[in-house]
Amino acid sequence: MWFYGKADFDAITAALDDTLPASESFASLDVNAAWEKFKVIFLNTMSTFIPNRMIHCKRSLPWITKAIRKVMRLRDRARASAKQSGASGLWSWFRVLRNRAVAAVRSAKRTFFMGLSKKISSLKEFWKVYRSICRNVQPVPSVMTNGVSTACSPLDKAELLNGHFASCFTPRSPIDLATLPSHDGEVLSSVSCSSMDVFSEIVSLRRNIASGPDGISSVMLRGSASSISDHLAAIFNKSLSAGVVPDDWKHSRVTPVFKSGESAEVANYRPISLLPLVSKLLERQVHNALMQHVLEHGHLSDLQYGFRPGSSTQEAVLAVTRDWHKVLEGNGSVVCVFFDLSKAFDSLPHSLILKSLVRVGVRGTLLQWFSNYLSDRRQFVALQGSSSSSAEVTSGVPQGSILGPLLFILAVDPLTSLSISNSSILRLYADDIAYYKPLFSTSDLLALQGDVDIISLWVDSHDLSINAKKTKLMVVSRKRSPPSPVIVLKGAPIERVSSFRYLGVVLSSDLSWSLHIQATCSKARRLLGFLYRNFTLADKRCLSYLYCILVRPVLEYSCCVWDPFQVKYSVMLERVQNFAGRLATKRWRGEPDSLRGELGWPLLSTRRSYLKLCLCRRILAGYSMLPCSVFEHHPSQVVRHVNSCPLFKPFVKTQYHRGSFFLSTIPVWNSIPDSIISLNSNLAFRRTLKKYLVL
Repeated sequence: MWFYGKADFDAITAALDDTLPASESFASLDVNAAWEKFKVIFLNTMSTFIPNRMIHCKRSLPWITKAIRKVMRLRDRARASAKQSGASGLWSWFRVLRNRAVAAVRSAKRTFFMGLSKKISSLKEFWKVYRSICRNVQPVPSVMTNGVSTACSPLDKAELLNGHFASCFTPRSPIDLATLPSHDGEVLSSVSCSSMDVFSEIVSLRRNIASGPDGISSVMLRGSASSISDHLAAIFNKSLSAGVVPDDWKHSRVTPVFKSGESAEVANYRPISLLPLVSKLLERQVHNALMQHVLEHGHLSDLQYGFRPGSSTQEAVLAVTRDWHKVLEGNGSVVCVFFDLSKAFDSLPHSLILKSLVRVGVRGTLLQWFSNYLSDRRQFVALQGSSSSSAEVTSGVPQGSILGPLLFILAVDPLTSLSISNSSILRLYADDIAYYKPLFSTSDLLALQGDVDIISLWVDSHDLSINAKKTKLMVVSRKRSPPSPVIVLKGAPIERVSSFRYLGVVLSSDLSWSLHIQATCSKARRLLGFLYRNFTLADKRCLSYLYCILVRPVLEYSCCVWDPFQVKYSVMLERVQNFAGRLATKRWRGEPDSLRGELGWPLLSTRRSYLKLCLCRRILAGYSMLPCSVFEHHPSQVVRHVNSCPLFKPFVKTQYHRGSFFLSTIPVWNSIPDSIISLNSNLAFRRTLKKYLVL
C-alpha cells in the first residue's frame, strides 16, 4: 500500500529530472526496451520518496474503533472463561462486558452517522462508507463451480474463473494485412502525439482510478506529469511509428464482476480488464484520432447508437418508440425481435476487427499497430489476494480498455447495411440488436423469417453466436386481434413476450409505460428500504444527499421516454419521493409540500419537464444523434407560443402518441420565453431554465 499523503512530489520531480535520460535517447531503443527502462527508473523513484508497505486489510464497520475492539476481545475472553468453568461470577462479569460493548457500539454508531454529513462533501469518502456498511454486497462464495469441477481456495477459484473466461474466446484466425482489400476514400495511416497532449491526458486522470498490473497509479502519474510527459510522448510516437505495442501493456489483470443468478456459478461473472494506465494514455490518443476520422467521413451508421458522441440509451429507445408510434398511427402493427449475442465482446474475431478498420480507411503503420495491439495478449484473474496463471487472449476486445468499445461497434456496424426487406429497420446499441418491421399486409408477414435468417447468417459467418433462449419476439399493436407470427431461429420458434426490458426501459406491446413505472417505483422503494435499515441514524442533510444520488437517478432514468401523461402514474412516482422526504426529515406525518420545501426538492414532474426541455434543446442544436427533423418549425401554424422559435404540434390519433416525448415537449417548449431560447451556451441554458422552473 502506498501512503500518498506522505509523498514528497517536489523531490520526485527533481529526482526524475536527474535520473531519466533525455527523451530523444528513447528513439534509438526498441519499444519494449524503452518502456522497461522508463518503468524501472519511474518505480524506483516512487518507492524512494513514497512510503509503502504490505498490509492485511480487515473488513469491519467504520464506527468500530480500537477501543471498541479491545472491549470486544475482553468480552469474548470472559465468555470463553465462563463457558469453560461455569462459575456464576464469571458469567456475571461476561454480561457486564457484553453490555459495555453493546453500549459502546451503539454510541459510536450514533456519533458516526451524526458526523457523516461533514464527510459527505467527498464523494469518494461516501462511496467508501457506503460499501463498508452495505449489507447486500454480493461476496465471493466459498465454493464455486463450472458445472464440472468445484473450487474452494482463492487460487482454485481464480483458476476456475480464468478458465471459464478463456473458454469464451474463439480460435485465432491468422490474417495477412497485405491481402486485405484497398480503400478508395480518405486514409488514416498514422497518428502522433505531442508532450502537451500527453500532459493533458495525465492531469485529467481520476485520482481513484484503479492501477494496472504494473503498479503505476494515477497519483504517481499526476504528481510527476511535468517530468514524464516528454518521455512518454517519445515512447508513444516510437510505438506508433514502429507499429509495435510494448508486451507489458498487453497483460491485463481481470476482476470478475457478478452479473445475476447463482453466485457460485462462474458463468454468471463478467471479466473486467485492468490495464496499465500508461497504455490507456496512448489508447486515448489513438481513439480520438480514429473516432474523428470515422465521424468526419461517415463510416459509422446512424443506426448504431452505442459508444459514440451525442448518443445515449435514452435516445436509442426514443428512436425505436418514435418509429413504432408512426406505424400505429397508420393502423399497422410492428413485429420486433430483440437479439441477444452470447459473449460478444469476448468472442469477436480479431480478423473481423482488422477488416472493419480497413473498411473505414485505416492503413499503413497504424493498421500494423492495431494488429500488434490485438495479438499476443494475455490475462490473469486476481481474486482474494491470489492470482491465476495467465491465459492467452485469442479474440475479443479488452473490457475496460479505451479502444475496445470503438473497435467493437466498427466491427458489428455492417449489420446495419444488410439486405433486409423494405421498411425493416435494424438498430444497434453496441451488442444490443433490435430488429423490427411494420406489418400492413400479408407480404410483410412473410418477409420476417427471411430477415431473421439473414441476420442469423451474418452473425454465424463471423464466428459470433446468438443466444436463442434470450432472443425474444414482441408484437406491438393496438388492435384487438394482433398478428401472431411464428419466427424460427436455430430450428426453434422465438419466444413471444408482451414486454421486454430494452436498454433498461421496459417496453410493452401496447406502448404503455405502466410496467416500467411500476418496476421503477419498486426498485426505488427497495433502495429507500436499504437507507431506512442502514442510515436511520443519519441526519437530514445526509439522507437528502443519499436520496439525490442513489434513488432519484433511478426514478429519472430515461424519463424523457416514459414521462407519464396519466395522473395516476405521476402520483405513484411522487409518492416514492414523499416517502423519501419523510425518511430524511423523520417526520412521518408531515405534509409532502412542506417536506419538499424544507429539503429543497422540486416535484419529479417538474424535473422531468426540465430534462425533456434540455434534450429538446440538444436535438434542435444538433448535439444529438436524433435529427432536428423530429420537430417541425411552422410558426404560422403555431397558435400559442411566447418565443420566436415555436414548434408545430401535428395532429395524432392515439393517446399514447400524444403523450410521447416528441409531442408532449412541444407545448412546454413553446411556453419558454426568448430570453432562454436564445442563449447560445448549453450551460447557460440549463442554469437559466432551472431558475425559470424554480428548481
